[in-house]
Amino acid sequence: MRFYRASLTLCALSVTGTLFLSSCATKVIDTVSTGVAAAPATIPSGSVRQFFDQVVAETTELGIAMNKADRDSARQHLANIDAIWVAMQPLAQELGDQTLDDLQRMIDLVHSAVERNRPADGDKALKFLLLLDESIPKN
Repeated sequence: MRFYRASLTLCALSVTGTLFLSSCATKVIDTVSTGVAAAPATIPSGSVRQFFDQVVAETTELGIAMNKADRDSARQHLANIDAIWVAMQPLAQELGDQTLDDLQRMIDLVHSAVERNRPADGDKALKFLLLLDESIPKN
């Protein structure tokens, strides 16, 4: 009788253990990223000053879109800023490493605003871009 109880208890523990361990299996959930910015309509051209002014204008519009919770418009402004930044970077090398790094930080803040839904980052980027205005040659 003792052997029977021990066998029954052992059997119950093994079934319980099997069920418990199988419920801990890794489950892979496939997700699709929605943080990809839309492609800009045109390829920008101009001087460093013109590019900078375009970035400021787009960042202003991005902030307005973020405050209105218009995510599609914000993504389009982000795509425009990215296109301007790609065109501006080779020309901006003449501004020096510090100014170039500061500009990159502002672009990163704009990305944070849209990708993480943080409107304050967009406003902060605009504020600091306006402070950088003195570092950009007027031409």
